[in-house]
Amino acid sequence: MVIITLVLCTIICYLCYYLYGKLRYWHNRDFPCVSTKFNLRHMKYFLLGNKPQEVLLKEIYDELKGHKFGGYISLFTPYILLRDPEIINNVLVRDFAYFEDRFNEIEDTSDTFFDNVFAMKGQHWRYVRHKLTPLFSCNKVRLMVDQVVNCCNYAISRVERDIQQKPADVENLMASYCFSVVGSTVFGLDFDSGEGGDAKKVFLEMIDSFFKSKFLILLSLSLKIGMPKVEFFLRKFLRLNIGAPETCMRILADSIKMRERTGYRRNDFLQLMIDLKKEEQTSTNKMSHSSAGTKRKISEEEQDYSSKEIFGGAEPPADNFPEKIFTDVSIFANSFLFLSIGTNSTSCVLSFMLYEIAVNTDIQERLRMEIDSVLAGTNISFECLKRLTYMDKVIAETMRLHIPSGALMRNCKYDYKIPGTDKVVKRGETVVVMTSAMHHDEKYFQNPDKFDPERFSDMRAIQKGVYLPFGCGPRMCFAIPFVMMQIKITICKILSTYKLILNDRTRQPLKISTRDLMTHSEGGIWIDFRKRDSE
Repeated sequence: MVIITLVLCTIICYLCYYLYGKLRYWHNRDFPCVSTKFNLRHMKYFLLGNKPQEVLLKEIYDELKGHKFGGYISLFTPYILLRDPEIINNVLVRDFAYFEDRFNEIEDTSDTFFDNVFAMKGQHWRYVRHKLTPLFSCNKVRLMVDQVVNCCNYAISRVERDIQQKPADVENLMASYCFSVVGSTVFGLDFDSGEGGDAKKVFLEMIDSFFKSKFLILLSLSLKIGMPKVEFFLRKFLRLNIGAPETCMRILADSIKMRERTGYRRNDFLQLMIDLKKEEQTSTNKMSHSSAGTKRKISEEEQDYSSKEIFGGAEPPADNFPEKIFTDVSIFANSFLFLSIGTNSTSCVLSFMLYEIAVNTDIQERLRMEIDSVLAGTNISFECLKRLTYMDKVIAETMRLHIPSGALMRNCKYDYKIPGTDKVVKRGETVVVMTSAMHHDEKYFQNPDKFDPERFSDMRAIQKGVYLPFGCGPRMCFAIPFVMMQIKITICKILSTYKLILNDRTRQPLKISTRDLMTHSEGGIWIDFRKRDSE
């Protein structure tokens, strides 16, 4: 008994010593850093889940005020926070080769959360991004305008009676609508008719559950960055999968099989991945884009960015990739990524934008006047959308004040000496840019809590490395044209028909939910829709 007690005491003492060493990591490296006490307090709030993620990030950011960068610990994993815009721009753009990946070594890519273009690493990521980017070029998006308009018309017609009789929670309304748009335009799936309605309900419940699993996702990411082997063991032992659920994968699999069986084709994201899978099956080592049918040539016109812009000055990956990348798991992973992120992030921006224009009636009226002037009784077109310059400012300010996701992460690929200092980011360490905190820093945005679209009258006046709603550099979101098109069409259709009035059910000031991975309000955003012709 005495021996067992001694062994247990020894193990506990060693564990405490080991964890204390983890907490002192940046002190031992002589890095500017937050205090050990702060790290423990931050960890407590994270584990209890009683503070929104963006609040926790802002506290770390403020704790390191006066430093261009500094270290902190989250779940015993070390991170380097970047606060200086020049260093941020170097890491994300100029020295991208050092910070090409988001995550450390991944033990198992069968988890659909990590086998997608968001989480892929190195040459795999370059190859997949090179193949997928053309789908969201301006030329491709131009062809999707009518589809999005039809989805918007259908969504408004379905809820028109309800929203005129009672206030609507625009967060739920926009989530359902955005899901239909992404499903239709990107995957050719009709979620608003027949059996599709049931599938839509299943998907939305899964996506909602996915983004409400904040603790599980952040815990998995922290362990994957700091202790990947431990994360791999726990995930396998506990049978955790934070990627696409089986039901989601089965629905997508049925759609793929139908297309392969019948030869049915659509000009969408899913078809592109099916074609790429067929190309790889035809030849693993040599993939030609010259033949017709399932093989396509990506023209220069389809691409909005040159190869050097996409890949940070490096040449794009060769087509003769030595292994199959577009497997069934990869197709499911990328599909779930676009369905979930495309739905959640866009609906988040739309919800908060509707809130702000309901609160700021002068901005709402100016937007409505611009829409009426530009459209002037004509149908919505891609050219019309480009002329909505004031709306561009309102969207930009919404994404500054209510950015869906509050941080960017990059993993260091090679030892990197921070310019102008003697400090080195070691290989395998993770740097973080807290975008939401920078967007609320009065050093860069005067009166940062005020909703003021005019601050974006001259984008050149915004310092590089400060405003990052879509990220920056080669890893930035490549679906920007599609996202902007969808937001503009939605606001056009709503303000052309309705006047928006904030309902008393909406908490004032807005309280951000502590449960969600992305930014959502607590209690919903409730708005009264009043027909313009009834004014």
